[in-house]
Amino acid sequence: MTRLASLAGLAALLFLTGCNTQRISICPGSAILADTATEAVMRPGAPQDLSGVAATASITDVNSSCIFDRAKGTTLSSVDIDFRATRTPTADAVSYTLDYFVTVNSAAQLVSKKLYKVRFDFAPGAAVATASESPDQVQVTLERGHLPNDYQVLVGFQLTPEQLAFNRKMGRYVP
Repeated sequence: MTRLASLAGLAALLFLTGCNTQRISICPGSAILADTATEAVMRPGAPQDLSGVAATASITDVNSSCIFDRAKGTTLSSVDIDFRATRTPTADAVSYTLDYFVTVNSAAQLVSKKLYKVRFDFAPGAAVATASESPDQVQVTLERGHLPNDYQVLVGFQLTPEQLAFNRKMGRYVP
């Protein structure tokens, strides 16, 4: 009887540890592309260094969920993106509209890319403006032999080569 009780206890323990494991997602992953996570908005005519920055915008979070249609071999992902912009408080209200992208990658291959705009409205005296965007749903048609989680949805600001160089020079976390 003791052996039966031990086996029952072991079975219960194994059953409960299964409850603590996370489910494996079949959806494409989502992430912020590090070098494009921040955009410094420069004042017109100002030097292209920290002294010329009028505002700094960052992508702070990205979340996605998907519907997987196994019969069609497609996923349809919803993407939610959070942004935060900062500036030195001034008496002026100001707005900035910045371009950002949503891409689908498979390994190092770009599968698709769409551009969108996000607007930041600073009230007079405000130092922070936030925005949340839910761009168009992202459809991925799976290539033969690939699973949905072989793909990744990446987001970032659409930067010029000069802006990208500025980000790399200043580091990932521009103030």
